[in-house]
Amino acid sequence: MRPEPLIPIAVRGFDRKTMMTLWKYYFSQLNQELVDEYSRSGKGLMNIPEEMALLLAGDLKDLEPSIWAPAEILIEIGQYFADGFSAIDLETAKALYAQGRVAFMIEGSYNGLSLIQNSPFEVEAIPLPSVDPTGTPWSQYQDGEISEGGQVAIWYGVTRKSKEKELAIDFLRFWMSYEMNQLHAGSCAWPPIVRDAEFKGLMTKFKPRTDGLPEIADLLDYYKSPGMDMLGLLESMIIEVKQKREKGKDVSDLNAKTFAEGVKAIMLEKELKSMEILLDNAQRFALNGEAVRAGAMLLMMRSDISEEEKARQHRRRMIQLEGTVDFENTRNLMDYVRVAKELRQSHGD
Repeated sequence: MRPEPLIPIAVRGFDRKTMMTLWKYYFSQLNQELVDEYSRSGKGLMNIPEEMALLLAGDLKDLEPSIWAPAEILIEIGQYFADGFSAIDLETAKALYAQGRVAFMIEGSYNGLSLIQNSPFEVEAIPLPSVDPTGTPWSQYQDGEISEGGQVAIWYGVTRKSKEKELAIDFLRFWMSYEMNQLHAGSCAWPPIVRDAEFKGLMTKFKPRTDGLPEIADLLDYYKSPGMDMLGLLESMIIEVKQKREKGKDVSDLNAKTFAEGVKAIMLEKELKSMEILLDNAQRFALNGEAVRAGAMLLMMRSDISEEEKARQHRRRMIQLEGTVDFENTRNLMDYVRVAKELRQSHGD
């Protein structure tokens, strides 16, 4: 009986977590210029709405080659995913790995112990490969390794309404102690979080790199919308490239530029839907004479722009006025809503 072919890379395709991990890793390596030079808030790292607004307004045009480059990297890596990877969940991927049908599985230490216990062979851990500083189409954007020092997996705290604050805080002190961290790391194979705690066994391979570049929040953030839609677009491109290559067809049109156009269409659609909800609420409040609340709805459309920029910047295609409306004046507010609605309708056609 012919053995099953080996799958090069096991993928958590059902929740798209593997693709998100890869995207964030390579996006941060190739886009360090976003950290300090382009944020309107002046805080360095941009948030998702700010990045979306800058892209739609064309303010990041010079950086777009590096912003979309990770798409091409993932398309190439995706050629080594299993057929039907989009339907494979975590447990299925782990089972394939334990059966020896997978060469490499992209996961964190949180799944390390179960892989070790359920696999009838020695499990090894290696870091994800970085973009080579030379010799690839993306090397020109590569700035270095990414630090893992600031990443947080789980937050602990005490709620304001807790009836036993002192007891809860005392428990957290116990839980965060050196001894408890060592016990926890040894029993479930999660890396310790206390300084000077020891990494033992396979956990030594998961010791965080703390001397690299900062990780950047980006448009395809796993927990943010419309990131999942964008990942879905990238997923379909991976599948299409694979199918066309198997038939010997040209795939030159399935590149970063194609992905960028698709993502911008998704962003604009989301933006228009958000505008519609906000504008409808603003009109309802204005008609009821609630100018301040209506004004708040309109200001939400510009929440990704810093206070300093609000006086002279506006969302392209969305808002025509420059923010000079007196929101205490209901008549002016209604004019503002009317103009914004006309803009939305004209650009939605």
